[in-house]
Amino acid sequence: MEPEPEANPEPQVSSNPFERVPPHDRRAERGVLGAMLCDGRSAQIADEDLVHEDFYDLANQRLFKLFHDLIQEGHDDMDLIVVEAEMVKRRVYEHIGGNQYLRQLVYDTPTAANIERYIRIVKEFSLKRRLMNLAHNLVKQVVNTAPDSSAKEILEEAEQKVYDLAAQFKGVNDEPSNLQVLADEIAHNALNDIRPRPGLQLGMAEGAIDDLLGGLGLEPFTYIVLAARTSTGKTTFCSNVAMKLRANNIDSGCPLIVSTEASQYSIARQCLAAATGIHTRALSLCNLTDNQKAAVEKSVLAKPLDGIYSIYCPGKTIAQIRAIAKRHKAYHGLPLMIVDLAGKLKGKGEKEYDRLSYISAGLSELKAELETTIIACVQISRGVFQSEDRRPELQHLKGSGGWEEDADMVWFLHRPAHVSKSTDPRTEVICAKDREHGDRANKSVWIEWKAASGQYIWPKENDNGGETEKHAGTQHQTAVGMDDSGMLFGPKGR
Repeated sequence: MEPEPEANPEPQVSSNPFERVPPHDRRAERGVLGAMLCDGRSAQIADEDLVHEDFYDLANQRLFKLFHDLIQEGHDDMDLIVVEAEMVKRRVYEHIGGNQYLRQLVYDTPTAANIERYIRIVKEFSLKRRLMNLAHNLVKQVVNTAPDSSAKEILEEAEQKVYDLAAQFKGVNDEPSNLQVLADEIAHNALNDIRPRPGLQLGMAEGAIDDLLGGLGLEPFTYIVLAARTSTGKTTFCSNVAMKLRANNIDSGCPLIVSTEASQYSIARQCLAAATGIHTRALSLCNLTDNQKAAVEKSVLAKPLDGIYSIYCPGKTIAQIRAIAKRHKAYHGLPLMIVDLAGKLKGKGEKEYDRLSYISAGLSELKAELETTIIACVQISRGVFQSEDRRPELQHLKGSGGWEEDADMVWFLHRPAHVSKSTDPRTEVICAKDREHGDRANKSVWIEWKAASGQYIWPKENDNGGETEKHAGTQHQTAVGMDDSGMLFGPKGR
């Protein structure tokens, strides 16, 4: 048997890693091409999973590109005569190796059954070469950059390129799962009271929010949309969720608040106001009574915000948020990420609907990639004022139905005094959608803020002689009010 032609001879090994032979596996590349020649189904599989740039050998790149074009033209099988004719037509016959190389590929491929294994090997080496090329270009960029250029900008650009590359190759090793195997595991856990990944209990408002969650807590891989009118207290509510989660799940990691509106300093001030029961304005003006000073000193010693992180990100893209969150998770863990306001992130599309849909879909993908809970704070439209009781519903989500479609849960904060002439300062927390637990949809709880203790409570009776209010078949408890600054307040004397 004659030796097969070597299209790209191996260069000598260099001590410089960037001058060495890039990682590759010619046998796997030939295995893919040989399987494509032997079996039409294998050709279809390879065409769907690979691109010609995934091949290291230039001859193999050209041959795969030829196969791809033939498949796109409707050829189900890679007939040797047709392939040879196409090689001559494209003037690549000699570059690829001619008829001899094609027959050698078929001869060296004992079976096409291993096509998926060959594909995985080719994809793995392709990813390594692209990473190597990215690193090489980064070195050149750093060396050739101006002395006064920002290293942070270079780092952010490099992170973006790495994550873009990761997105292209996401799922290289993913395999479909046998549902019975998964069902057996779920059944085993249920029968033995095992929760492999328990939700994180908040303990907020004496368990009111945990009750709204059906006692399961905040579970990973969950995307929650929290919607309310402007100045209803979304930021403050979410800050309290982060504080309670951190306090009651200290080993789970550090929550991250990504804000597109308020600075870290502003969020810290709101959180401190919530922890001490002091109005944010008093903290800003540093005009405190002796009792308030004592409350601040007590809070400083207790450190209720320790382990809660925040970053101000106006106009950032989903990719940039991903980079920030992945860095945070690597260093601190990430049990919860809050994005406030999510609608002000940078999205794609000329129309607001398309832009917001892009943002929502991106956050939904992040929950799985980060394996965490994401709460996206959004606004509701003025259409809520057209309803009789002005109580928000799913159709009132502002700008895009993508919020509802992508979210695993949709929560509303409803403050009657904010949308009507009511003097009732209470706020209702409504669960309007729960994808996994449909029976929890349309349930709500009312919680009340106690300024003296800086805590939520969940009274089982309201002020109307202990009678429980009813609304659309939903039982309401008691509520928390919020002032125009977004701070929560309770009885007079705040």
